[in-house]
Amino acid sequence: MFVGASVAGITLDGPISFGGIASAGTTDDVPPGPPEPEGFIYVANFNNNDVSVIEGATNTVIATIPVGGNQAGVDVNSLTDRIYVANRASDDVSVIDGVTNSVIAVVPVGDESGDAGVNSATNAIYTAILIQWN
Repeated sequence: MFVGASVAGITLDGPISFGGIASAGTTDDVPPGPPEPEGFIYVANFNNNDVSVIEGATNTVIATIPVGGNQAGVDVNSLTDRIYVANRASDDVSVIDGVTNSVIAVVPVGDESGDAGVNSATNAIYTAILIQWN
């Protein structure tokens, strides 16, 4: 945490979606299903103002999502399939739906939001405010 930084807590309410891939179980009559996916990797591209989505199993970029300016941090709530991106230049947090890979909300948080953090149990989102003028 930065010296003198304040923390803004954001709680987003709304529908919760559960994404993922189901695989078939094994029984005497059913062959085993495909292996579980490796998951997705979300990379903030600081100077491009977007986030790359990489499929972990193939290390392939499958989507590029435009977000606010100069991302300072990314965190994922795997229970809600939401990705939170703190944007320093635009003073907000972009909320990405992990199923559709699209921005579903932009939450203003204050001057130069820092890293993003999420409490998966409560869906509370945290970011450090890097500059605060008093």
